[in-house]
Amino acid sequence: MNLESRMRYTLPECRPTIRARAGFASIVSIALLSLVGCSSLPGTPGSGYSVGRAERLFEAGDYDAAASGWMALANGVTGEQRDEYLLRAAESWLADGDRLRATAALSQVTTPPAPTLANDYYLGLGEVGAFDRDPVAAEQALSRTDPQRFTLAQRARADAVRGQILFLRNDPAGAVQLLVRRELWLGSELEIVRNDQLIWDGLLVADPDLLRAALQDTSDADVGGWLALGILASNTTNNAMDRGVVAWQRNYPGHPALRSVVRGFAPEIATGGIEPEHIALLLPLSGRAGAFGSTIRDGVISHYLARYSSMLNAPEIRVYDLAEKETVVAYEQAVLEGADLIIGPVLRPSVDALAAYTGPRVPTILLNYPSITENYSSDMYAFGLAPEDEARAAAVQAFEEGHRRAVALLPTGSRGERLLIAFNEQFTALGGAVLSYENFVPEAADHSNEIERLMLLTDSVARYRRARNLLGAPLQFEPRRREDVDVIFLGANAANARQLKPQLRFHYAGDLPVIATSSVHNPASDEPASDLNGIEFAEIPWLVNRMRGQTTPLDAVTDTLTNVRRQPRLFALGHDALTLGLAVYARNLPLNGISGATGHLILDDQGNFERQPGWAKFENGRPVSLDQRVNPNRDTPDTETFDSLDTEQPIANMRP
Repeated sequence: MNLESRMRYTLPECRPTIRARAGFASIVSIALLSLVGCSSLPGTPGSGYSVGRAERLFEAGDYDAAASGWMALANGVTGEQRDEYLLRAAESWLADGDRLRATAALSQVTTPPAPTLANDYYLGLGEVGAFDRDPVAAEQALSRTDPQRFTLAQRARADAVRGQILFLRNDPAGAVQLLVRRELWLGSELEIVRNDQLIWDGLLVADPDLLRAALQDTSDADVGGWLALGILASNTTNNAMDRGVVAWQRNYPGHPALRSVVRGFAPEIATGGIEPEHIALLLPLSGRAGAFGSTIRDGVISHYLARYSSMLNAPEIRVYDLAEKETVVAYEQAVLEGADLIIGPVLRPSVDALAAYTGPRVPTILLNYPSITENYSSDMYAFGLAPEDEARAAAVQAFEEGHRRAVALLPTGSRGERLLIAFNEQFTALGGAVLSYENFVPEAADHSNEIERLMLLTDSVARYRRARNLLGAPLQFEPRRREDVDVIFLGANAANARQLKPQLRFHYAGDLPVIATSSVHNPASDEPASDLNGIEFAEIPWLVNRMRGQTTPLDAVTDTLTNVRRQPRLFALGHDALTLGLAVYARNLPLNGISGATGHLILDDQGNFERQPGWAKFENGRPVSLDQRVNPNRDTPDTETFDSLDTEQPIANMRP
């Protein structure tokens, strides 16, 4: 493929007035500005320019206007100040790809330049050398700089020139490695996009044989992805490019080129246009967990129908009942029958079985978290309604409200331990402190002893008794709770919370804020819960939105699907599972996460999706929305019901 035909993969121009320029060494392709917003700032040169305005124009990517501004400023001063403005103009024109005017500006700078301006001067000459595809001139210019006095911006400019020199010296792997590392010194999205284009420009004119040899020798996924993309462009026809990029993307999921370069010739990849052909659901649909699995299935199917109702070639979807078939057997059958995306299972033993499975895999969304903590498989992603997520979110919520000293009141057993660990780790990391905690027995009706110990009321009574014995007479006495606490973290279900909140008030702790997980809220009950007034709690955004009076997909099915009214969070879980599955399949997961029905979902390094929930509060016996930010989605199912499933414990039993 010749240079002209290969350059067709350059992204479309942002501004129609930009001149087309040949040659890979242009510092930036203005076309890429379309990815971060085209500049609309005025660019007419003249006396209206100021230093601040010229800098803003440069930062916005309007380099020609910025250069004109710097030249206008230079015409009004003399000496070192004039040289500084001329150098800024040259830098701007080089960024714009205008070598002629950049060179003219550099020629007007005093020679030799002042020591404080020497680095910018020789960097400019180095950029001109790279533009001219003259590595010797570029290297000579860089050799006259003083790296010990580089600013961060100057270091980034120097690395850009060095990267271009390496391309010219037929070292594409070294060039890509250097420019990938250069991103660490860049401070804006525009600069990062320009860096991506710098890599791409070099790959477009690199020798394909050198690219193949370099790809075989590198173990760096980012570097390898760039090299493979360059190879693809070198021997692929225009019509086949998109298909080739689909295969490339599967080998390099989440690669930096997806954010910029690939978007120029395969926009459907960046917008999630790749669809699976066959989706399989692995869920228990009968037996003790049948109601849970059926509700999740209904959430998936509801979202599927809404998404594909108007499409002629919608994916096929099949459901496998894990109550009738062993998990691994069902998984292998689904893969054999053509599934290219699998959602499920949800019960913990089934999830663990798949996490340990070493056979053929396809992209899979596990609806619970495996027991193993290491990365179980690059094709498997874990997503669930973990109460630990809500405990961490509660810590953040408490800290953001100004609370710094917390105590915790939690149920006995492993669930209470997990909640405490998660809350304490997050709260401590933020700078708060958990001063104490107590466990209550969920089956008990009176929790006075636990609350008295938590609030140090027993110490107050002991002090009174010692004073009375010392004086030999009764004293006027009112117990006093500890004063060093400003928030209570409560890990109780709705029934326990209705016992605990009044008892906290009775034991002089009614004025302390209480922050809880979604377990305190029973969305299936219309009964007023005045005992819970004042409790803030995490909740999935769909339910938070409904508290505002907004219509959600729950409203369309509550009357026809009885399980949805009882377990709306599981229905939302199914909805989000399909959203995540399609994003994983298309390799189109935004770095800042996805706002879904159960929370804002962010993928961590271990393949787990972490949830950030919405927030609500009980007022006048009713839950009301607190979350005006709405990151839709954060939730926890009826974990107590899940815990009743003995050894088949699903969502409540999250990764310890």
